[in-house]
Amino acid sequence: SLPADSAAMRASAAKKRLDDYLRRQLPSPILALEKSVSVPSSCHGLAHSLTCTADHRDKRFVVDEEGNQVGGFIVLDYKTGRLPAMDRTIWQDEPFWDKVAEWKPAPMATAPTLADPLLDELAGRMQSVQLAFYLLLLSRDQASLEMRGLPAHDAAWVELSRQGEEFFVFPKNFSVRDRVQAVEKHSQLLVNFLLRHMLESPGLAPRKGAHCLWCSSAKLCMVSPSSAAI
Repeated sequence: SLPADSAAMRASAAKKRLDDYLRRQLPSPILALEKSVSVPSSCHGLAHSLTCTADHRDKRFVVDEEGNQVGGFIVLDYKTGRLPAMDRTIWQDEPFWDKVAEWKPAPMATAPTLADPLLDELAGRMQSVQLAFYLLLLSRDQASLEMRGLPAHDAAWVELSRQGEEFFVFPKNFSVRDRVQAVEKHSQLLVNFLLRHMLESPGLAPRKGAHCLWCSSAKLCMVSPSSAAI
């Protein structure tokens, strides 16, 4: 248990953060909370069942190229700690997605400690694929009546330590057409690439970083936590 003064400060801070969070909430319809969705998928002839459980799905509106309000859903994921970095220009970088589509695994004789350049680039530009994965799966959720006919508009991390501010995955200037392509084309390429990499690559090389300090495999890894780049 916490000392009395620490417990009092935490209780006071919790009320303030909850109040700040509630003040930022938009009056948008809630579509689902903590609902799991499983979608059948296939990659290079192999069948998979992909499952996700999103914290929160809202109905929101964006303006299309003709100035019309178009309804769709957004995915919200709540974070109490640091948010993953996201280079939003990745969604409009067609040469990058061409490389993802054309990727071939290294020969099995390749040393498993050698980093895959494309996976390394992806990790540097998109530290978490969670929301892209959610958008792809939930855009195919036709079993839920509340989701039918609604396109995926965006996804955001909600940073609870900063008044519940929403940090979206797509650029603000994204058109409805851009959003559809990012979900249906680029997110599918991303998931297929990661599945193929797990199934076909000779190994997965570690990447140095702050995450090394909390990694459960640190003692067996060639990357020493003490040498990680913080």
